[in-house]
Amino acid sequence: MRRALGQTLERLVAQSSERHPLGPRVWPGRERVDSTRNELGELAWRLRVEQHLDPRGLARVSRLLSDGGGPLFWSRSHEDLRATVREAITALESSPDQPRARETR
Repeated sequence: MRRALGQTLERLVAQSSERHPLGPRVWPGRERVDSTRNELGELAWRLRVEQHLDPRGLARVSRLLSDGGGPLFWSRSHEDLRATVREAITALESSPDQPRARETR
């Protein structure tokens, strides 16, 4: 899974100047990809080289690449793509031994 996510990110960055869909009908926002090229490249690199990746971080990357209403694809998204990518990088590095934050009611 991590290899596929990394390859998708690398392809996304490499083809940002062209209009190629990642899937049958979805195109990422070219301007957004160009403006976060470094962060997306770092995220792809971490997917390739890190020995252990937190599954929650992998889930964030998967969501980033599949959510058509998210900041990568939808220009009116209120989420900041750069912040979302940085959060995914941080989530990949989280230790599985760290307890999850408990919800307070």
